[in-house]
Amino acid sequence: MTVDYLFVGFSVTEQGEGYFPAARKRLEERGDSCDVVSIGGATFQELAHLSELINFDAKYVIFEVSTCRRLNKERSVEDYLSFLCHRAARAGAIPCFFNIPRSGYIKPDDDLDYKFWNFARKHGFPYYSMYQEMSRIDRLGVLSTYLRDGTHTTATGSELYADHAVKFIDGLRNTYGCSGFEFHPVDGKWPVIIEVNDILLDVEVESFSRKGLSLPVISIPEGNAVDFRIPRDCAIESIAVILGPKTGDFEIRGHSEPEVIRAYDKDCHYRRIAFIRCPPNDGLISIRQLQGRPDIELTKQNPDHGPRLGQVAGFLTFQ
Repeated sequence: MTVDYLFVGFSVTEQGEGYFPAARKRLEERGDSCDVVSIGGATFQELAHLSELINFDAKYVIFEVSTCRRLNKERSVEDYLSFLCHRAARAGAIPCFFNIPRSGYIKPDDDLDYKFWNFARKHGFPYYSMYQEMSRIDRLGVLSTYLRDGTHTTATGSELYADHAVKFIDGLRNTYGCSGFEFHPVDGKWPVIIEVNDILLDVEVESFSRKGLSLPVISIPEGNAVDFRIPRDCAIESIAVILGPKTGDFEIRGHSEPEVIRAYDKDCHYRRIAFIRCPPNDGLISIRQLQGRPDIELTKQNPDHGPRLGQVAGFLTFQ
């Protein structure tokens, strides 16, 4: 079923007390339908890879993706925005941008916000920025009333963002049809994710789902290893894994010495998708789950001291 508005974003959108629940309540009270796909911890480059898995069946897709500041130097911001918009427009949706600042970049003339604005202006996509409003609030010395850590909202901040999101949506009512936007990468390669069940055909997988995105995952008990053979023409950008109470450190071997790469952090009181670096390889990647919980204090709840259980969802690449 086609919804009126699909919000696609990161942790500001994902969090339980974020702006989306407040915005959804207001929209549904007046008869508008909406849904959300949110992936905390991702970058919009990684979202470009995952976007082939997103159901963009909506009239408008509202991207909240400017809070990410981890940029890939090999491809431009414009390229990654083009990947996202192409896939949304291909589904018949109108791509839109709702830009929210993050801690350290709350200023009215932010460079990344300008790149989003320029991209939206060039292609005729609706665009709305919270940078100037949050800069004004910061100058008044009351930012902590709205943002609990400079990025994520308090209850008051959620209402503020919801107010502006609905105001943005009200302006979309005069936007008709799809722009017909198409993008053709210079090298002809698109960001994709090679899912584990496309590589390991005879291995049991389970499904991991979180707010609009589902992925098959393979579990690796501690002390065990799984070999993944990737097509030789695929340069792996990163590995999609699941972080959670039972995860820990992986030992990953490519074509050189094995590297220990952590798949655990202070927020591992709940399960979520994350992305870890992939060592250089020639198409064969061996991933072993090491024993022992990393010595990291969780922000919530007591840690699970039981055996470690790693989970791998796929490999981000260009094809």
